[in-house]
Amino acid sequence: MARDLRLWLIAVAGAALIALIAGRPTGVPPASVFGLSDQPATDSHAPLWATRTATLAQQWRAAWDRARLERYREMLEPRADSARQAGGTAPILLVDGASTPETRAKLQGFLSDLWHRADPEGFKIAVGIVLVGDSSTLRLPVDHPSLTRSWNTEYLFPDSAHRALCVAVVPARNLPLEREPRARALLEQGLGPCAFYGAFGAPGPDIARWLRGQGLWFAAQPHWWERGAAADPDVLGFLGQPEGWRFFYAQFGFDGVACYARIRDRCFRAVYDSGAVADSAPTTWRVAYWWDGRPFLNTASYLSDVAHALGSERFMAFWGSDLPVDSAFHLASDTTLADWTRHWATVTGPPLAVGTAAFLPGMPASLLAMFLALGATVWYAGRRQIG
Repeated sequence: MARDLRLWLIAVAGAALIALIAGRPTGVPPASVFGLSDQPATDSHAPLWATRTATLAQQWRAAWDRARLERYREMLEPRADSARQAGGTAPILLVDGASTPETRAKLQGFLSDLWHRADPEGFKIAVGIVLVGDSSTLRLPVDHPSLTRSWNTEYLFPDSAHRALCVAVVPARNLPLEREPRARALLEQGLGPCAFYGAFGAPGPDIARWLRGQGLWFAAQPHWWERGAAADPDVLGFLGQPEGWRFFYAQFGFDGVACYARIRDRCFRAVYDSGAVADSAPTTWRVAYWWDGRPFLNTASYLSDVAHALGSERFMAFWGSDLPVDSAFHLASDTTLADWTRHWATVTGPPLAVGTAAFLPGMPASLLAMFLALGATVWYAGRRQIG
């Protein structure tokens, strides 16, 4: 008995030692390890000067990016004013890189056709889209920092000094774009939230604060003029694999997962968290990672699906309302934000059950194992009593 107890204690101590070694801190934030953070990956044991240098480099890079966006806006504003005076509504195209007049004319034609199908209600806010190629020609003063160019789509939204222009800066490697489907897809996705500004005007104050704090991801993929809410067969097929569900639970927030289980209150919180609402309208936005921290599989299409379902007139009433987000939505749609989102999750996402439930196919094997264990216990206890 004493020998068995010693072996048991040694096994428990060994397991505890293994857990302690495996769980020791590494000094590197997990988000930085996987590239899911815009913050520099720094070692917690790094010298103070190294940490401050990394922080300064991050601030310098942000200042350079903002200067680059402002320069693009300066280049687009005269063309936006001319288009407004001429009565044009299509987004304005600027190609920063090697391209021919024929290529630029073709791309502008794609944009005009796309915007015609979007059917905006008059000229609201001008939209400028900048395609940045490998051979970018943008030059700022000679003392600008030498930094690696960002290959993330960036947006510069209207502000108090520039109320009538929304700029989308889209990386477009391998210009000119020879394949028409690729060019059309790049332009459509590149418009992002600027498409909503151009088609429906400036958002209401509470809508704008929600966008900055939580909602810009919901406007990342505009396509209300072509299709509404629908499930993606490729995504659902991926979820049918074991690694798909691991990815699903690891990447999406609890509220979003609970919404797929049709829990109404969680659907509301997944879309509108009052604690995440910012104190001002958005100014810039950089699209870095499609999945990290998003509440739904189709987060990027949410507002576009709302616009398709409500129609232009009712969606514009919601978008430009002075009321809080949930009140504005209820007034424009005759339903609550929670109910609409729950229905939308039903259409676009996988059916999901939460809570305890018996796995019926495994019950016979479980019962057999239980009876075998019980029988072995009774047999062993009988032998001990006889001995």
